Amino acid sequence: MKIDDIKKEIKRILDIAETDIIAAIDELKKLYENLGIKIKKTRKGNYYYFYLIRYYYDKEKRHSREKIIEQLGMIDVERYELNKDVIEKLRKDVMVKELKALLKQLDPGVLVL
Repeated sequence: MKIDDIKKEIKRILDIAETDIIAAIDELKKLYENLGIKIKKTRKGNYYYFYLIRYYYDKEKRHSREKIIEQLGMIDVERYELNKDVIEKLRKDVMVKELKALLKQLDPGVLVL
């Protein structure tokens, strides 16, 4: 999430808190869960794999951990290098739907952008 999106969410939660404090607390919990979500890129062989992961702090082990929520897709190295700027922008801004659509569009059976 971008800073502007977070500010809008906090303002929306404050408006909810004026009428229903319990609903506002639930919304704050959802916002907190979404802040730890990132898109991870790993390379295995000739492919890059993209995963939606959540970072959290493990108090027992005293270090942060990551949990894979969903596999978003994969792309071969050549197509990744051709579209690197677009893919990295979507990945860093955590735009899940757009990245999934782009990875499906860049499937080996489809023409390169």
